[in-house]
Amino acid sequence: MKTETLILLFEIDYFERKEAELVENNNCNSEQLADIVNMAKEKATTILIYSLTDFMDLCNNQEFQIESYWVSYVNYTKTI
Repeated sequence: MKTETLILLFEIDYFERKEAELVENNNCNSEQLADIVNMAKEKATTILIYSLTDFMDLCNNQEFQIESYWVSYVNYTKTI
């Protein structure tokens, strides 16, 4: 199975920095990634998830306001 780096963006209006740091550099599978996403649903918001390449494009093209997010990442292995 292939592992890839996924970038997770947590809105600073809904999350504390420590919540983003808690998942940082963790290995996760599809079920664990779904658990992270569900954490956001409890706060009535979303966690944006990007491949590393897509995130780099967003940054380089200045397509979003990075100061509105805590940035984290996980090492993701698709299991479903």
